[in-house]
Amino acid sequence: LKVLFTACWLESYLQIVTKDRKVQFLSFNPFQWILLQYIAFCALHDLPVQIVVPKGRQGGVSTFCQAWNYANAVLNDRKGLGFRAVTIAHTEESALTLFRMSSIFERRLAEEWTAELDTKQKGHFEWPNAGASVSVATIKSGDALGRGSTLNAIHGSEVGSWSDMGADASHAWTAVMG
Repeated sequence: LKVLFTACWLESYLQIVTKDRKVQFLSFNPFQWILLQYIAFCALHDLPVQIVVPKGRQGGVSTFCQAWNYANAVLNDRKGLGFRAVTIAHTEESALTLFRMSSIFERRLAEEWTAELDTKQKGHFEWPNAGASVSVATIKSGDALGRGSTLNAIHGSEVGSWSDMGADASHAWTAVMG
């Protein structure tokens, strides 16, 4: 039920800016529905959610992951539970674009769901009750990625391009996974 509630919450409360610059509520595309069904399957069978998506660009995977992680941070903070998520991008420009999504979610969120953030800085939001957070960094951040308490979610964006940036993905995964 938690997955279903979160999915309904996403489409009811989170707004995105479309490619033609229109603001609208998030509405899952077919690929995002597949991701959601897999998450529900994992939750139903008490399995960790681990997804590798070999895909073309612009399928909505990063939008889905940013929305899912943001929603879980907000909803878990409301319950006094921590939820820490980090997105790792291949370039600074991509990191800014990805974090801008979370900023739009935050700015356009209905007042009854907003909370005063403890931290609201470039690439990082942190909620006050239990330290729920959403961060975006680049692969070049290296060992600094995800420092602190245990991460609940990691999204690697454009992982195939990480080596093009002179980064070793294994170092990043080691840093964020402890």
